Amino acid sequence: MGGSLLRASRGFGLLELMIALAIIGILAAVALPAYQGHVQRSTRSEALGLMQAIAGGMESYALNNGSYSGAVLNGTSASVYRLNADTHPAVAVYNFTLPAASLTTDSYVILATPIAGKRMAGDGKLILYHDGRRGWDSDDDGDYEAVEF
Repeated sequence: MGGSLLRASRGFGLLELMIALAIIGILAAVALPAYQGHVQRSTRSEALGLMQAIAGGMESYALNNGSYSGAVLNGTSASVYRLNADTHPAVAVYNFTLPAASLTTDSYVILATPIAGKRMAGDGKLILYHDGRRGWDSDDDGDYEAVEF
């Protein structure tokens, strides 16, 4: 009788370990996609915030030059904003551009395009217009849905 009590108190059996591992696996399968979605949303928000900062630089440029035409990112004399991956993490996963065709006397467009092979690849482009409208091409089909975050 004493031997069976000693045997029961030695630890977990194989079945108990397998059940515990199955539960951990199920929890991980549920938590990982939720975490990845959160990381993508926060990176997208950070990119939109950086685009707002670039827009501030565009306004300063237009005040000094009378037009948005000729503005560049990371340039020398006409630079409206310097992008730095150390201070702006979104620079590592997005290419930020000012399409030359969009730079006129009274308007501009700022684009953020996900870099291929990075974690935001396939997430779709972000766009910010001169009047503050923001858009996201979530399905990468060329149509921008309004972004309100």
